[in-house]
Amino acid sequence: MKRFRQWKWSVSGMLVLLPEVLLLAVKAFPQLMQGKEQAKRWFLQYVPQHISGRAVLGAFSLLSMKGAPSAAIKRNAERNAQAWSRLGLQGQWVEHQDRLGEMRYGRYSADYNACEVIAVYNALLALAAGRADGRESGAQVSCGSASGQKEEALAGESGTLAGSASGQTELSLPELLSEFEHRGITAGGAFGTSPLCICRFFAKREFDTAFFCGRSLQRELAAPHYSVYILTVYNDGRDLGAMVHTVCVTGQGGRFTAHNDYEGTRQYSSLQEAVRGYRAGRAKVVCMTGIGARVRSSSWIKVEAIQDQS
Repeated sequence: MKRFRQWKWSVSGMLVLLPEVLLLAVKAFPQLMQGKEQAKRWFLQYVPQHISGRAVLGAFSLLSMKGAPSAAIKRNAERNAQAWSRLGLQGQWVEHQDRLGEMRYGRYSADYNACEVIAVYNALLALAAGRADGRESGAQVSCGSASGQKEEALAGESGTLAGSASGQTELSLPELLSEFEHRGITAGGAFGTSPLCICRFFAKREFDTAFFCGRSLQRELAAPHYSVYILTVYNDGRDLGAMVHTVCVTGQGGRFTAHNDYEGTRQYSSLQEAVRGYRAGRAKVVCMTGIGARVRSSSWIKVEAIQDQS
């Protein structure tokens, strides 16, 4: 397993970003001469069609260098914990981001910008509960229980993703939001979360992790090696105005399911079909993280039993 090095992707992305932005500026000049509205329409069409995935990663890297202010993280954490408790989604897939309007991520409500963190949450649930088998070879991430087995919480830089008075532990979406507010949030949440920081999150916790962009992305889509993926996509590959979305895709029994996809949690016969079928074929994948079992077989993820919502 190759070790994921975020700095290499960040630096290479920034190096690619500079000439592509310069070219964009040159081509934008005649559009500006025709008026701001014309220039805006041209820009929204140009970016997803001509700016490379590596350059997009470079932009995310620049925008995610500074985390949210500590006071804002603490304030959001308190608010999010209360809202999460009211929602009653502990141990369940998060399939409807639009229900998270009471929660905050950075300066914005989570229903607007938290899709990447939701994808991380859903991926952890899948891996922990064995709903997806990690690698295609069948390696599994075990789910801890209260039966006396030694369990280990998923520790993050900002704290532990664990803990309840009853001793039953869940993966908490509010704590994941705080984790990425420390490192990963882009421009205060205006552009969600850096995909590279998502991959780093899993790599640092010793999951079998791989990052795909460009040609490696196309090869992995054609012949997937993992059963849990996090995909960042343009909702419309010809119009940036349709925004960017990130989903968790889990594979099991020859079927791939897209979670929080705004399309009813659709299932597909292959990973490639999941990409082709999303948004009626209009979407375009920017990058993708593949996640498998944790390298340390003695490690445990503690999570409440998933309530099947199908």
